[in-house]
Amino acid sequence: MSLKYYTAHQNNSGGYFIQNNDVRETVIIQANNVEDALKKLEMITEDYSEYCPCCGERWSEYWDDEDGTEQPMIYGENVYETSPTMFRESAIIYHADGRKEIVVHESKGDI
Repeated sequence: MSLKYYTAHQNNSGGYFIQNNDVRETVIIQANNVEDALKKLEMITEDYSEYCPCCGERWSEYWDDEDGTEQPMIYGENVYETSPTMFRESAIIYHADGRKEIVVHESKGDI
């Protein structure tokens, strides 16, 4: 079985995103299967999972095995090639080998 990347998007519950050395607007997890990815995501986001009665849950984690991708992706684009938008300023990738990588998209001054 080959490793796949699974992408979770953070909802701006309460009107803000949590961004630190553990989570970003997008968390991408490389895993053997969806079950392993979900377990890892739960461990990572456990301390960052506030619920807002207006905005809802902070994390989207509705995956199945078909959601896994060969490359780390955000909204169907390779994370290393996507441009920044309001909801894609940065991502954190948890690689299966234990590496944690933060990808920051630098704005080119476009509004």
